[in-house]
Amino acid sequence: MKTIVGVYESHDNAVKAVQALEKAGYPVKQVSLISKAELVNNHIHVKSNHKVETAEVSAGVAAGAVIGILTGVGIFAIPGLGFLFGAGALVGAFAGLDFGLIGGGLLAIFTNMGIDQAIASKYEKHLNEGKFLVFVQGKDTEVKHAHEVLHTLNLQLELDTH
Repeated sequence: MKTIVGVYESHDNAVKAVQALEKAGYPVKQVSLISKAELVNNHIHVKSNHKVETAEVSAGVAAGAVIGILTGVGIFAIPGLGFLFGAGALVGAFAGLDFGLIGGGLLAIFTNMGIDQAIASKYEKHLNEGKFLVFVQGKDTEVKHAHEVLHTLNLQLELDTH
């Protein structure tokens, strides 16, 4: 199985990417959106460093934008990283992190997906910087189709195939 990872500056761009995949007929059960979240006044907020946004997006708003498309929405406490907001196919893997079932943290999940450890570290850094990651998994032909859709949309900062 191959994986595409798109790195997005804003929540809106990441959601638009997921919506474009859905509209193009890509099986969204193979798509995940992951971002860092933080606890502010006992409320979870999706963390974003996008310069245009004046306020953080609350988890309810973030979930609302993707809940109709992606299954499995959750907030996970990750030791050493803080909170992650996730929606889609990878939520189960992140839930395992939350309960300590997977050793090695985020890097273990990323490397289990076939992503080189150095690149996995780069993705973890992107999350810490408040960026949004969209993971798309599938067979070669599916991944090629998804890459074309995302590349044409051109909202991402990076688009890598693994």
